[in-house]
Amino acid sequence: MRVLVAVGACRSAWTDPGAVVGRYGSGPSHTVPGEDVARYSPVPELNLLKELEERAAGDFVADGFEMLDYGDPEPLSGRPEDPAFRSRLVPFALANGSGSVYTLWRCDDREDLATLPVVVLGDEGALAVAAETSRHLVLLLGADSEIGVDHGYPPYLRGEPQDEDTPRRARYRAWFQENFGRALPTESGATAVPADAQNRYAERFAQWSDRFLSR
Repeated sequence: MRVLVAVGACRSAWTDPGAVVGRYGSGPSHTVPGEDVARYSPVPELNLLKELEERAAGDFVADGFEMLDYGDPEPLSGRPEDPAFRSRLVPFALANGSGSVYTLWRCDDREDLATLPVVVLGDEGALAVAAETSRHLVLLLGADSEIGVDHGYPPYLRGEPQDEDTPRRARYRAWFQENFGRALPTESGATAVPADAQNRYAERFAQWSDRFLSR
């Protein structure tokens, strides 16, 4: 069942960024240039997700979500080869079981990569902004559902809401509380994430990507 997310949905409010901690890099949500720590990526939220994935010992962090080597260009195979396109997309995870990929979109040259929007590259060629930042992606993953994207539609959750009592959901809720100091938002808070991202970035992303996809 496709759970479509209306672009007019309520905002997935995310207040004080606070601090995040973890073995792959600790510190404030905003990265510190030149920070000399062993880490998976320059993005604290992604480091925490990587740590949670290792803790899960073979289970998914969320349905269909599987982390890749940060910045590995291989998931961009079959996409436009123009360096101006590929250099602006940073793959980091699978978004579903059919091969869609989450990437950061380097929409500008800001140093704080944690504030970049997250794009989903669909397994059938569609692409769209799925979350305003990596922090918002953490909210979206709380729905424990694969994400899909079709041409001409916003990203949507593929699955039904998951049982709150599953071990995976319980682990995610405890991890979220531990690292972000608040309870995991309700299902509606998670499903609002793609709509908010579309409201903020859809037009800008389409203008940028169409320059390469229309060739």
